Amino acid sequence: MKAGTYVEHFQWGKGIVVKELFHIAGDFSPPAVLVLWNKPRELENGNKLITLRIYEKDLTIISEVEE
Repeated sequence: MKAGTYVEHFQWGKGIVVKELFHIAGDFSPPAVLVLWNKPRELENGNKLITLRIYEKDLTIISEVEE
């Protein structure tokens, strides 16, 4: 999944992929990306969760970046 792809997650809402991440556990884990969320969530401690590392398989692509 390329940076700039507009995605949606069932729990976190909509966001934009800002970075492709490498496989942390080798080929055994699915590819992950760093997503910048449109509406950041506030955590219990008062901090806002603006970005989140998340597996690509958990995201729905709304629009992709053209090459």
